[in-house]
Amino acid sequence: MRFDIEKSLTLQGNEASHPPFSHDVVREGDAKALLTKDFERPFDLLHEAPIRLRILEVKPEKFIFGIVAHHLAIDGWSLARMLEKVCDIYNAKLKNEPVPSIPWQPFVGYQKEYIHQQSLPANQESVRYWQKVNFTAKPFLSNYQSLTKGHRAIYILNKKYYLKVKELARANKVTPFLFLLCCFTRSMAKVLKKEEFLLSVPIASRDWDLAEFVMGNCVNLMPMDLHLDKSGSLSADLEKIKSQYLDSIGNSLVPIQTIEAEKRLDLTQIHFNFEPSAEEPKLFGAEIEFYPFPISHVEKPIIVNVNDTKKTYYIELDYQFQALDLIKALTIFTEAERVINQFSALHNPSP
Repeated sequence: MRFDIEKSLTLQGNEASHPPFSHDVVREGDAKALLTKDFERPFDLLHEAPIRLRILEVKPEKFIFGIVAHHLAIDGWSLARMLEKVCDIYNAKLKNEPVPSIPWQPFVGYQKEYIHQQSLPANQESVRYWQKVNFTAKPFLSNYQSLTKGHRAIYILNKKYYLKVKELARANKVTPFLFLLCCFTRSMAKVLKKEEFLLSVPIASRDWDLAEFVMGNCVNLMPMDLHLDKSGSLSADLEKIKSQYLDSIGNSLVPIQTIEAEKRLDLTQIHFNFEPSAEEPKLFGAEIEFYPFPISHVEKPIIVNVNDTKKTYYIELDYQFQALDLIKALTIFTEAERVINQFSALHNPSP
């Protein structure tokens, strides 16, 4: 099904737009190969929906639900929201209760407002803002190919570090997102032997009350030109990042492609993303296990995804082999922990 934004809730019956859905009974050992086939097939957005769904029945009481989606349709936050809604509907049907509705009107309204804001005179001021910005850091790689072979490294900042990050972010009057951005930037500086970075952060369609949105996905990227303090002052680094972010966020509606074309620079080789916390969905009378899917190709040289689980930070570092190897990727994690500890020592000095 596809929404006609101009007609709000009118659905178009275009068969090509229906998400493909299949149910197969397979051996558990064959499940990975089938899901990998779905995962590695590129999307043809002119002729198919940007999402594929597959249920594999590997045992009479064990099912694997595979979701492959284009980032245009779903990001990490909205995937959690979608699973929550699926579980709500499943639970209601199992209990013979009314199926909860999924209101799409707020999302349609948001899309219309977002498009409208881009045409306002204030947005032209934002265009002029970016025209005046002088990016002095150089792209991470001078010559690279997008979507090349790579790997995903996973790291978990445990509850001790989770609480420490929250406390230090409050003490420094920043969000955990900006605090961790500072920690990982300083960590990458140590591992990559660089003191300046061009990177991008997501601008998402959840900047107001979007509690009922399923498709609250990333709508733009905002570039940042980060130069770390040469004396190694973490407080100075954090203040620079905070100041630049606050200066830029009011001009974040300008598409990053417009900025890149104006500056003739690749501003998105390094990407830092922070997914806000979401409740783990529950199935009535059943247990859910989540399996991270291995990846073999990465779109950008370095992509850091921080997921707030409300207990820990589950962090994915996707990297191209032309940018990092596994040892460097894992070192970025451990260096980030060290930076957090350094911040902690500054705020809680030993007697």
